Amino acid sequence: MPGDSPKSNIQGRQSAFTLVELLVVITIIGILIALLLPAVQSAREAARRMQCMNNLKQLGLAMHNHHAAHGAFPYGQNYKLGILSNSQKDRSCWFQQILPYVEQTSLFEAYTKHLADGGTVWWTPGRWTAISTFMCPSDPASPKVVTAGWSESPGGEPENSQGFSGNLVVCSGSTVFNPSDDPDGKQCNGLFYAESATRIEDIRDGSSNTIMAGELVLVPDIMAGIAQPGGDVSGQQQHDNRGRYWNVHQGTTLFSTLYPPNSTVGDRGTWCIARPQAPCQTKAADNLNNSLRSYHPGGVNAAMADGSVHFLSESIDAAVYRALGTRANGEPPLPF
Repeated sequence: MPGDSPKSNIQGRQSAFTLVELLVVITIIGILIALLLPAVQSAREAARRMQCMNNLKQLGLAMHNHHAAHGAFPYGQNYKLGILSNSQKDRSCWFQQILPYVEQTSLFEAYTKHLADGGTVWWTPGRWTAISTFMCPSDPASPKVVTAGWSESPGGEPENSQGFSGNLVVCSGSTVFNPSDDPDGKQCNGLFYAESATRIEDIRDGSSNTIMAGELVLVPDIMAGIAQPGGDVSGQQQHDNRGRYWNVHQGTTLFSTLYPPNSTVGDRGTWCIARPQAPCQTKAADNLNNSLRSYHPGGVNAAMADGSVHFLSESIDAAVYRALGTRANGEPPLPF
């Protein structure tokens, strides 16, 4: 405009950003976000892992409260480890026995009343209740409250399923659950097995050197005719009963230290679905076994019999790890 000086025009142009400058700023911001995201993800996983450790501490405390009240830890599972008939109605495990000690007295009372009335444990009212103490937030499949249908249930919804499955399981020892000389799984060398009643004084290796509980990875069941992740529709239902608390047989809530954490050796069971994070050898009824598994980078959380919780590396010495699973094999103290 007339009267504007060249100096004022120059000052006006210098107050704006050029396109190149904006692109540089955007690039720098993008680089900073790219550098920050792994740190954020790492912090989130650290928080999830800490929550899993806290849940294991609560489990350990509940186990010791049960021991104080009853003189022993609860059984690993009721009945034998083999395939059970429908006449064996109380297919329960340690999970039901410690419900009163994790503020779930009403659910425990529903379970005992249902059995007293002639019902079966897998139809206990409220069995689909997801209890956070037994879950790990790092597992994308948790909570698992829907199971595939069977002859008595169409499945597809919690009320028609076989109950809540969780991430926390207890240690049977350092061998398969049912070796040839113990087909019913009643003589394992750890703390929990079929019809076990282990006492503190039975842990001659020391409670700080003996694993009580740890984590496993859940696998969703496949429903017939229902779309699966990725869009597939299965024509045949499939079960994965690892971690299933309300219809227990074949050691579904047990693990052993036979193989290291996150082992590539598949678990063995009659009903399981192989997944990269949870490999398995399905249709197997002998040499049954589950290993500790998690989504935590590099290892798993485990609670010892003294109530302490540790992170066990998946590269732990195999012999040391097996020794941690036994209660009275006479191994020397193990460093923690």
